[in-house]
Amino acid sequence: MALAFTKRHGIELRYCAQWSKWLIWDGTRWKIDETKEVFDRARKICREVAVECNEQKASKLLASSKTVAAVKTLAESDRQHAMTSDQWDADPRLLNTPGGTIDLCTGEMRAHSPDDYVTLTTACAWWRMSKLVRVS
Repeated sequence: MALAFTKRHGIELRYCAQWSKWLIWDGTRWKIDETKEVFDRARKICREVAVECNEQKASKLLASSKTVAAVKTLAESDRQHAMTSDQWDADPRLLNTPGGTIDLCTGEMRAHSPDDYVTLTTACAWWRMSKLVRVS
């Protein structure tokens, strides 16, 4: 079930052991999971497997919180999820905004990418910042 969890969520979930935290890609940046969303995703996998099980006792065990916690714990060490703290926000040349990521060396904006491993973002989009700079 941990392998199924990683297969389904390997792109949008990362685990940082130094922080003991899961991070979730929200399409703009990586955010720390503060609502146990990762546990809920593991629970959904366990429930799906339990529904397919024909034996009632085994089905209850598969859907138990103990099994869900075990799936989450196993996934934490999967290389597809595992990250170190120094990998986050490591490129000082990237400025993440709600509208995209700006390469500060070239000034070019590009689409957000989970591969940038950014956790921070500005409060306003780049076009607003540039407009404000021109007005000032």
